[in-house]
Amino acid sequence: MIINNQQTVIIREIINKVYSEKLDEHFLTEIAPRIGKLLDTQYFAALLFPNRYTPDRLLISNNPSEFIDVYSNLSDFDFLTDTLINSNSITVYRNIKDLEFPKKNEFLAETQKVRPVSDCCYIPLKINNSLAGLFAAARGGLSNNYLSENDIDIFNFICGFITEGFKRTLYSETEDNTALLNCCGEITACGQRIREVFTDLAGKDNFRTPMKESSFFSHHFSKHFRVFLSDRKNPGAGEFSFKNKGREYHFILKNLKKPYYRNYIPEEPQYSISLVEEDASISREDILDFSKIGTLYELTPREKEVTGYIFKGFSNRDISLKLKISEGTVKQHIWNIFNKTGVDSRTQLIFKLSS
Repeated sequence: MIINNQQTVIIREIINKVYSEKLDEHFLTEIAPRIGKLLDTQYFAALLFPNRYTPDRLLISNNPSEFIDVYSNLSDFDFLTDTLINSNSITVYRNIKDLEFPKKNEFLAETQKVRPVSDCCYIPLKINNSLAGLFAAARGGLSNNYLSENDIDIFNFICGFITEGFKRTLYSETEDNTALLNCCGEITACGQRIREVFTDLAGKDNFRTPMKESSFFSHHFSKHFRVFLSDRKNPGAGEFSFKNKGREYHFILKNLKKPYYRNYIPEEPQYSISLVEEDASISREDILDFSKIGTLYELTPREKEVTGYIFKGFSNRDISLKLKISEGTVKQHIWNIFNKTGVDSRTQLIFKLSS
């Protein structure tokens, strides 16, 4: 890719805008003139494909309104889009203009009447390897030059940054007690605390897909998630609680604030779930005086921590993750605790220290 000084300045402007502004419809139409200066093109567009949740295409463009009206009626015959979808790669008009496609001549005749172009380039818009739409740039005038390979490389480079902007707008930052869910109830991103809770409730291998498991928690979560989806306008529809190992967890499901294109990428986050409260009032460890227990049985500070997690129902693996030590070290601490307290199992330990 070869760029001159003027193009370098424009590229920096575009990248700065991508990283400093939210990607909405206004942003994409505003950035079109800069892409035009960069590539000597007159038209820019972003097209998001329909899916089972959103039946219509979404087109954002600086094209003339009369062209958009004509294109909308003929979009099913856009042979460049079909080629891009089939190849999952960059598509350039000059490379396929002589090939035969259904209703290609009708499509070109009608669109070129209202907006003549000599060449255009379509770049795939991929979110996590899923083809969600495309970016397009066109050079106006039937007698104008074709886009060069260097022009296409530059356009592809810029579209990569715009795509990253799409991703950041979709995900936003997750707080410690919040996870993001896609339309299937699968966790796509999560904070550390809620990850620990879901790992405890659904298992470390299944915490990202709680609806797919057969545990009591998965049935409970699935039921409330479906209620939420069917009655999202009800403020309390997304609230539910779950009791496990002497603790009660309270959750709230919410719709994410939607960037204008969120529904077009259903595999990406659509909802959030927040852990709003942990009721530990019925937890065994709260009725124990660990300072006295530690003194009575000569437990080290680390052994007292491990004892506390045993009372919370944590597995060896969970304790190792919580304390950031190996499972072998956890087992050694538990052996020391059993030896000092004169018990042979977790159950005996709980009964002995609770009595």
